[in-house]
Amino acid sequence: MERHPYLVIDEYHLAHTDAWELVVSLVQARGAHEPPGGWPNLTLTWTNRDGKVLRLPFEKAVDQARRTGIVRDLHADFDAGDYVFGGSHASPVQTSGSGHSMKLRAEYAGYTKELTVPCRYAAIEGELVEDILYHRAVACSHSDADDLVDTCRSFRAYLFSCVAIVDAFIQRYVLMYAHSHAKPVDVEAFRSAPNLEARIALWLETFAHSSLTDLSESHEWYEFKRLLKSRNELLHSRHAFLGHNIRDIARELNYVRDGVGGLLLLLRYIEGERTLGFIERLRTAPRITFSAPTQRHSVMR
Repeated sequence: MERHPYLVIDEYHLAHTDAWELVVSLVQARGAHEPPGGWPNLTLTWTNRDGKVLRLPFEKAVDQARRTGIVRDLHADFDAGDYVFGGSHASPVQTSGSGHSMKLRAEYAGYTKELTVPCRYAAIEGELVEDILYHRAVACSHSDADDLVDTCRSFRAYLFSCVAIVDAFIQRYVLMYAHSHAKPVDVEAFRSAPNLEARIALWLETFAHSSLTDLSESHEWYEFKRLLKSRNELLHSRHAFLGHNIRDIARELNYVRDGVGGLLLLLRYIEGERTLGFIERLRTAPRITFSAPTQRHSVMR
């Protein structure tokens, strides 16, 4: 008998029109103009901050934006100039093999990480974004099972990653400014804050000269608080039973778009800064819909 998933995930991050408009805005930001015959005749050519010449046909850039929510090389180049999130730490480093005694060392803003190969290290934001998107996809792909074990397992992992990336965003600022002394930071206040909400309030006060009241009535804050509540129920485990309703899972899997990606973008806007590639990956995460087994679904075309 054919099985039907309860959760159906869209194939793309962006509709074709939205992806087209995104690519046009990115190339225009670099000073490019529409060529004779239209944008499809354009091959994006630029030199990145490492001095490497990159080329990407316009249509391939649009397809990449549809599938990922960003144009990776272009966004990486823009992000590399960001005071907090730019720099070489953004590129993953990994090794393979066994029996090695060589060590790899990564440093950032006074923080050091040393690992023995084989190993991998990368910026925490990028790793958590991929975790979030992976767990969403797995939750959907296994939602045709009678017991929903793998769907619920992936949903729980998703919740932890959603909260962790907001904490990581805040900590990146604390590390950077405490190290550079470009802005006074009370590191101990962040360290001793009783919860994540308190750290967000401190971030707003320290880096954006704002307060939580500028955030607390927003749709983004509401959805983040829902994710935080679900995560806390797991973290503190005060209940005798653990249960998830599939309709609630569908709803909360979509909260990453506004409740995490949207929240981080809102924080950046309040600070007076622009978006970043990893934020856009979350804001455009493919939508998920709940479906009774007899329903048919259409994905974004």
